[in-house]
Amino acid sequence: MLKTPKEVARENKREITRARRELQRETNRLQNTQKQQENEIRKLAAKGEKTALRQYAKNIVKTRNQVNKISQMDATLSALESEIATITTNQTMMDVMVKTTRTLERINRMIPLQGFQQTMMNFEKNKDINEAKQQMMEDVMDSAFDGEADEEETDQLVDQVLGELNINIASQMPSVTGGPLAAGGARAAAKPQAVSTADADLEARLEALRRN
Repeated sequence: MLKTPKEVARENKREITRARRELQRETNRLQNTQKQQENEIRKLAAKGEKTALRQYAKNIVKTRNQVNKISQMDATLSALESEIATITTNQTMMDVMVKTTRTLERINRMIPLQGFQQTMMNFEKNKDINEAKQQMMEDVMDSAFDGEADEEETDQLVDQVLGELNINIASQMPSVTGGPLAAGGARAAAKPQAVSTADADLEARLEALRRN
C-alpha cells in the first residue's frame, strides 16, 4: 500500500530526530574525551614530557575536528527537518484546497448559474412592480384625502386669524335665518357693539373666505 506524503514526511522527521540524538550523544562523548586529554597534557607539561605531550595535542586536534564535523552534520539535519515541516504544511494546505474545490464544484452543480440569474431577474422585476403599485396606491389615497385636509387646514387658519384679531364674526354680522349665524345674530342683538366700517369690511372678507 502506497503511503501518503504526510506519512512519508512523518517517517523522515522521526529518522532525522533519531539521527540528531545520536550525533548529540557522540558529541558529548568526544567532548568528555577532549577534557581527559587536556588534563593529561597538563600533567605531562608539568613533568616535562614533550614527546607524549605532542601526541596528546594531536589527539585533541582530531577530537575537535570531529566535534566540528558533527556540528555541521547536525545543522544540515536541522535544515532538512525544517524543510520537511514546510513540505508537510504545504501538503496540508493543498489538501484543504482540493477539498474546498470539490465542495465548490458540488455547489455549482446544485445551483446552475443560468437558473440563478433568471431567479434574480424575476425577483428584481417583481420587486419593482410591487414598489410601483404601492406608490400608486399612496398617490390615490393622498388625492382622496387632500381636499378634506385642505378644507380643515383653511378653517383652522381662519379661526386663528380671527382669534388673533379678537373678532367674533357671529356677534358682529347681521342675523341670518337658521343655523349658527342666526343664533349668533340673536346674541349680537342682546349685546350690541359698535363696529367701524373698516372692521365690518374685514369681517365680511374673512366670512367669505370661510364659506369658500
